[in-house]
Amino acid sequence: MQFYIIGIIFAITAGIANFMGQILQKKAINDVKIGDEVSMKIVVKKPLWITGLLFIIILTTVFGGLAQNFIGPALIPGLFSSGFIVLAIGSVKILNEKLKKEEWFAMFMLICGIVLVSLSGLSIEPDINRFHDAPFVTRIIVSSLILLLLWFLFFYGGRKLKKLKAAVMALGCGMPFSLGNIWMFSMVISIGQIFNGEINSFNMTIFAVSVFILGITQILGLVHFSKTLAAGNASIVVPIQQIPQQIMPVIIYFVIFALPSPFPASYFFISGGVLLIVSAGFFLGKRHSSMENS
Repeated sequence: MQFYIIGIIFAITAGIANFMGQILQKKAINDVKIGDEVSMKIVVKKPLWITGLLFIIILTTVFGGLAQNFIGPALIPGLFSSGFIVLAIGSVKILNEKLKKEEWFAMFMLICGIVLVSLSGLSIEPDINRFHDAPFVTRIIVSSLILLLLWFLFFYGGRKLKKLKAAVMALGCGMPFSLGNIWMFSMVISIGQIFNGEINSFNMTIFAVSVFILGITQILGLVHFSKTLAAGNASIVVPIQQIPQQIMPVIIYFVIFALPSPFPASYFFISGGVLLIVSAGFFLGKRHSSMENS
């Protein structure tokens, strides 16, 4: 239980660090913005922008990796969404506005959702030997291929649509990060083995495959997310992009890892938590839109 709580704290911290990094970078951009013009050559030299980048690249990665090691990939997306609260409060400071009543309610919903996700108990023990199990390897490969197919189908298919273009593209943008979440867990497990002196072809192969998939999904995912934001309003893109990421924990735990429910109420906790988090995202996503347009 102690390690479970520590893992939850690390996951929440990772979400806060990620969104805090976005806020710091946006503040740095606003400080040098003249009208609608922004010189990125000037921005990237600003200490505030660099600090934001370090928050996103280093702190988010470190705390996210630690969370994966303690509780596995199933709970990460829901707990990571805690950063929406930081985003909402930070955007208020940047725009010199006040939070609306529905936004305060959305933050309450988000907190309740995070609590329910935490209570679900869907933690996954790190075990490299799972990759010796043929059915597990088959499930993770098939699931990865399906996510890959849906990613490109929704993203590139959505670009050809006239109606609902941004919404469909946003669904596609959620797939690479869902895929990356799965393989980050594999990478963390393999790194642990390597650090323990278990340097062999089996562990190195899992590490190499995980890093390759994680690198591709995160880089292309960010590129596609930026293009999706350009195609539609962030108040729609951001929450819709979260939908597949919040649903994936159920698939990861019950399908890919094929684990039994910790207790009967787990189904209620995880489903209720996901519903609250996604609903809150539609309210708080407007703050992301306001910050991007400022």
